[in-house]
This record gives sequence, structure tokens and C-alpha cells, in this order.
Amino acid sequence: LAKNPPGLDEEKWIIRVHALNSIREIIRDRSLVEEVGSFAEDLFILVIQMYTSPNWSIRNSATMTFSVLIQRVLGFRVVSTGNQINRKEGLTLSDFFKRHPRMMEFLLEELRTSVNIMEEENTSTQTSLFAVLTLLSSLQPIRMGSPKEKSETRKFIPLLQKCTQNSDWKVREMASRALVPLIYSDDIEDHIQTIFDNITYIEDTTRIPYNHFHGILLQLRYLLQSNSGIINIEHLSVNMYNLFWVFDQETIYSPV
Repeated sequence: LAKNPPGLDEEKWIIRVHALNSIREIIRDRSLVEEVGSFAEDLFILVIQMYTSPNWSIRNSATMTFSVLIQRVLGFRVVSTGNQINRKEGLTLSDFFKRHPRMMEFLLEELRTSVNIMEEENTSTQTSLFAVLTLLSSLQPIRMGSPKEKSETRKFIPLLQKCTQNSDWKVREMASRALVPLIYSDDIEDHIQTIFDNITYIEDTTRIPYNHFHGILLQLRYLLQSNSGIINIEHLSVNMYNLFWVFDQETIYSPV
């Protein structure tokens, strides 16, 4: 009913809303955890697709259903202490895609479509972007992986990095958080070094959008925050020292 409701076109949105609300209550029922798990992949795809509906009521019901679905399927909880956000339990990106193999290509395509719409229309509304970013950022970081797994997950990185340059600060922040589970622990130092190298390159330019630079700093913040125990402090100190020029170069950035 949520996917293909019967009836007149002007009445279909009401059927979709009721169907999504019913699905949400089923997901909430603890006695149906196993049954919900067997349909998780189909439910994720259905609900995320509803984010593109032109009808606000459908998007609102999809958002509430998506929130419950993530908590039930991923089994994670968030503990916040000031600006520190810690994910407890939950699935890694690798485990999630092993359990739900269709989700990788689906999420990639949704992300590509959302990025294209943002670049053409400069808007993230009526796209599935926030759902995709929320899902990715809810997964646990991966410690180690095979070359094939790394090759597959790296497809998300350039798309998310484009999102970190978006004019909407919330998109920049969520995209930066979504990058964290995609970087394998054995690659984290190289990835962070690349970001620092990009900042050094920016120092040689005369104009740069605020949003672009802010997105780079957000990537650093969340990657360092989530991997503080495995980062080489000596290398980090040198790189941070080389960032001091930022505080003296306020005039070289052009707002977007």
C-alpha cells in the first residue's frame, strides 16, 4: 500500500501516510523483531524513496518511520556528552552491506542523484540526502578490510566530500559524520594526512569559499574525534602547527 496505493490519484497520499504509520508501529513491536529484520532491506529502500515525495505528509511519515527503523535494525544508541558523540553497539558498514547487499548500490545511486540535484538546483529538500547521510553516520567505523571491500566503500567518499562543500551547514556537518565509518582504521592516518595536504595547498590560493574550507575542517574534526586512540600524536602536532596560518588569513576567503 505504501509503494503502490490503490484509488484516485488525489487520495493516494493519504493511503501512503497511513501505510507508513502502520509500518512504523509494526517496527516498534518488540515481538516482531525477527520478522522486521527479514524485511529490513525492502523497508529501508521503500522509506528512503518516500523522501523524494512532493507531499510533505508523506515525507514526514517517512522520516518518523526511518528513525524507528534505524534504531531497530542497526541496534545502536547514541550517548552525547557536550560536543562529544559516541556510538554504542551497532553494525559496521561492512556488516550492514553483507546483511543487506542491495543497499550499497541503492545508497550510492541515491547519493549521486542528491548530489546532482544540489549542484544543479542548490537545494537538498525533496531528496533522500539526509536519510542516506543519517544511515551512513549511524554505522560503526571499520577496523580492517579486504582490498575489494575498501574499493567498494571508497565509491562513497568523493560524493560525501562534495556534500561537505554544500552551502547548507547541516549538510556539511552530516556528510562529515557520514565519512567516519567509511575510512578503515588502517587507512585513517593516510586519509587525514591527505586532508592536511589539501589545506596546505589551499594556503597557496588567494580565494576559497568559506563553505569548502569549513567542510574540510569538519572532516578533520570528526575523523580525529572518532580515532583519537590510534592517531600518531607527533605527526598530528606538526600538521596542526602548520594550520596556524589560518588565523592570519581571514581576508583570503570569499563567502558563498
